[in-house]
Amino acid sequence: MTPLTCVVPLAITIGLTACGGGGGGSSSSSSSSATSRGYTLPSEISAVPASGSSSAAASAGSFSNAIHRLSRAAAASGLPADSDYVKTKGRTFVEEPALEQFDIIETILTSLAQTNYADEVGTGAYQAVVSWEEDSDGVDIKQLQTWTVKSELVDGTHPTSGVSQKVNVIQLWIPETDPHYGTETLIKAQAEIYTSASVADDGSFEDYGEWDLNVYFDADPTGVDASAPQGYFAASARIDANGNTTLKVVDRGMRNEWDLIEEMKGVLIRSANEGYGVVQYPDWETCYDPNSGTDCSLLSAFPSNSAKYSYNGNYLGVQEGSDPAVFKDRELDGAIKMVHRYGLFYAEGDANNNIAEGENVEKKVSFGFPVRYEMTALSDNTKQFEAWGYYGAWQGRHELWGPEGFVVDDGVNASPTTFTKADVPPGQTAPTYTMAEFAGTFTKRNLVSATLDDIKGVPVQTWLNKSYELFYINNAWRYCADGWIDWGANPLECKNHDGSSKGGSENGFSAFDLNQLVLAENDQRWIYVGGDDNGSFKQYLYLDSDPAISGFTYSGEGFYETGDNIDNETGRPLPNSPAAKLTPASGDNLFTGISGQLFIQYTGDFSGANTGWVQKEYLGEDPVTNQPTFGNNDTAFNPGRDEEYYINAAGSNYIVKRKDAADAANSYDVKRELQNAANPDNTDSSATASILPAGTSYLAAPWNTDVKYSLIEDPADANYLLLEVLSDSSGNNTVGAVADTKWGLFAYDVSGNPLAGDGTTVAVDDYGFPIGQTRPVEFNWEKPSDGQNWGKQRFLKDSNGDYVILSNPITLNNVAVQDSAGTAKGTLSLQFDGWMHGMPDMYHELEKNGWTMTPDIAGKVVHIAAGTEATGDDGTRYFVKPLDTSLFLGVVTNFPNGTQPDISDANAVDLTSLPSYTAHNMGAVPTGTSIKYTEGKAVE
Repeated sequence: MTPLTCVVPLAITIGLTACGGGGGGSSSSSSSSATSRGYTLPSEISAVPASGSSSAAASAGSFSNAIHRLSRAAAASGLPADSDYVKTKGRTFVEEPALEQFDIIETILTSLAQTNYADEVGTGAYQAVVSWEEDSDGVDIKQLQTWTVKSELVDGTHPTSGVSQKVNVIQLWIPETDPHYGTETLIKAQAEIYTSASVADDGSFEDYGEWDLNVYFDADPTGVDASAPQGYFAASARIDANGNTTLKVVDRGMRNEWDLIEEMKGVLIRSANEGYGVVQYPDWETCYDPNSGTDCSLLSAFPSNSAKYSYNGNYLGVQEGSDPAVFKDRELDGAIKMVHRYGLFYAEGDANNNIAEGENVEKKVSFGFPVRYEMTALSDNTKQFEAWGYYGAWQGRHELWGPEGFVVDDGVNASPTTFTKADVPPGQTAPTYTMAEFAGTFTKRNLVSATLDDIKGVPVQTWLNKSYELFYINNAWRYCADGWIDWGANPLECKNHDGSSKGGSENGFSAFDLNQLVLAENDQRWIYVGGDDNGSFKQYLYLDSDPAISGFTYSGEGFYETGDNIDNETGRPLPNSPAAKLTPASGDNLFTGISGQLFIQYTGDFSGANTGWVQKEYLGEDPVTNQPTFGNNDTAFNPGRDEEYYINAAGSNYIVKRKDAADAANSYDVKRELQNAANPDNTDSSATASILPAGTSYLAAPWNTDVKYSLIEDPADANYLLLEVLSDSSGNNTVGAVADTKWGLFAYDVSGNPLAGDGTTVAVDDYGFPIGQTRPVEFNWEKPSDGQNWGKQRFLKDSNGDYVILSNPITLNNVAVQDSAGTAKGTLSLQFDGWMHGMPDMYHELEKNGWTMTPDIAGKVVHIAAGTEATGDDGTRYFVKPLDTSLFLGVVTNFPNGTQPDISDANAVDLTSLPSYTAHNMGAVPTGTSIKYTEGKAVE
């Protein structure tokens, strides 16, 4: 999943403030007709082509050739040439973080393509709803906006030759509404296209065409703007006599609290086999990193960084600022391919269900759709405005997203808010809906097999929740490791799990490592130590060094009494002053609890005293990227037996449970989790596909079966779809109340036996752990905190009061995956709902690692090759096709296949010769228009 960070309509987010073009010319004289077709702009921009070879003569290792081979293989399986699968073109591009500033122009052109401007030449002004996707808390959320568009062919001249020709002029009026105050500003944009972009057979662009683009933000909605904007955005593309494209971009504006002008400008000169360029961009870290030492309020201009690059047919060189140049191989071999989005297509036709062979599954199932509605301003409930939302589901969790994230029925209207479906084809009546909100989400945890190698070498965050009974035996603090305490024995004894005696002079107890009770400077753990001292309960801190507190006298390692004194900076307890150190006597007992977040990493190293795991030295969050940073002082970490570690790595949730005491990879049971959420279709007690296993009497946590819960399945109940307290023998919970957040619940039958997913009983030991290979099915319940929206579900209801349930994710079993070299890497169980869930998200791990592609990260990048067959739970066969693939080139230090690119070529780029703002003389927003397209599709 790739978060979209540059979106045209969000001026405040990406900072576009105006655009200017120049060089060519167009007049208002138009000879357009409704039968004319306009010119086309490119829909993707890449500073470096994906292959060093042209489309006409692709090398054996080029991306285009590889994709052609895969496409032909799929076609040979019998898919017709006019099928959706064959006609769908995937997009492949080089991912070079140092040059990502050029992505901004691609975002603009991708949005513009949804207006179908080339098909609407001379038809007059019309409206189009365009969409983009943004990442919000790990979920890609679709956003929508209405553009007014006018496309004409007018008399003009070519920008370089001066020859008279027709020019496709596209004008855009884009309203921006502040969701907090309901105030609206207007963006006016104009594109002048002189030559269409040239497209190769594989869908890549041989050149970018010739065009100018300029945008004016905060424009006058009533007429022509009288003055130039404070900042601007401008871009131009030209093709020289050799077919090389020169693209120039400048983005200038004021978007920070210091009122400093920020500027991004870049030039790229591009062909398939050679090119170079320079980009200069704002240095955000200097102003926003508190450790930079720079006070930006004292500056007259925003700081900037720069990068330059050059490439030839075989290699790419990139240099950021004054850093040494880095060179990379442009061939497919050694490159790392990351697929960010896939398409799913039917492998077979089904006449009974009107399914064509090779048809896109999203034509037959609904994973979501856009809606429009009246929204009340968040900070001024007297103002309302038309807003766009998107009704979708993520792993079955239904939600309605709007301009500011979640849509909330604010209650300002006399009647419930009406939502109108916005993607209805021409000739059909758009249905309307109301919204139903549920204050919690109940999910079924579907666990599939995984291995520790899936997370090897990647720091992962997990929750620690350990407790120990410590006993002072033979002059040392000891605990019962890998066993249980026989409290009836005198003296106490630590026995094996099967009840046998461990033996030894310490009665089976093992030495406890007191170092794990020491808190490091940025430690996120919470540590509790308490015990009885002659009938008086006391709390302690374990200190291994002098805390240097006034009035406190340190007398060596040990437990020191603590009370109510708190460190104001860290919030941690301080030892009492004067110091009171515990002098333990034989048989003394302390209880310790260790909980909180920590970062661990599986290393796979079990040699010597190594456990295969380390705890990372956490240094805190990077203030700019909000990603964790780590030091070099890793410490040993030894997962406890029979403890489950719920960790997130590579975009997936893993449950790691140690099942054996030996320090070895096979001592662990590893599962990867996919979730299904409860909804009105799968919570009916009479439903054949209930989310609960047949025979469920109640739900409970296996470690506390005194409290029983029930998922309310009666639609007439006020707590419908919520988890309710059914009973509590301890009396600590109110029966009938909605339960707080719970994790790892089991379903039990009337006899108290835990149930598997198919309703059969599961044999467990006295601690609730499975004895055999079959595990009880598990459930989670998320109840949002007061004032919070995450954890809720929101469903639309139609005019009959029926819930609109989106299609369940399609479960795909044993899908073959491969690494970037094409080597088979086993199979994965996945879910598809427009996004492929369950694939390792190494893009996020790469971002956390500062975009440094380590062997550990590269070794975990897998993808599904085009033409791979996958089978659903119901036996339906599908073909998978990558739709969005980025290429990370491998770093090289020698050049056996050619010459080293000369980065000094980029020195010829003149960043002072760039497009500037050119007035486009656009007037007021056209009136009397109607929506013709939503996300590129014709609608009513």
